[in-house]
Amino acid sequence: MWGCRPALVGVVEGSRADVSFVVGMMIDKMLYHQPLHRQHLRLRECSIAVSRAWLTQLMQKTVALLEPVFDALLESVRASRVRAMDETPIKGGQGGPGERKEGGVWAVGGGREGQGGRGRWGARSGKGDG
Repeated sequence: MWGCRPALVGVVEGSRADVSFVVGMMIDKMLYHQPLHRQHLRLRECSIAVSRAWLTQLMQKTVALLEPVFDALLESVRASRVRAMDETPIKGGQGGPGERKEGGVWAVGGGREGQGGRGRWGARSGKGDG
């Protein structure tokens, strides 16, 4: 006899979105700069009927789930003896006609001396200690 498998627990409690949908939405939004209204249009073109408000609420709830991860990473960087920072220049927003404003993204990491890998980045004082 065939039976239905129970539904998987979603990322957001009470939501019908599974983890693959939420991750795809986050990647499209944050990595590929795809606004939610364009994601909504794409979903509609694929005959997936969801509201823009639902997408916005799902994004807000997912970001709220990630806040403790951000807080833990920030505390780890603050507690680190060694810190590394990488600046990536970007253009965004509207400057003058046909122009974009200059901006930047700063990736920050931390570690302890002797951990190896990127944890040793910047371990030298810069005073000629080799």
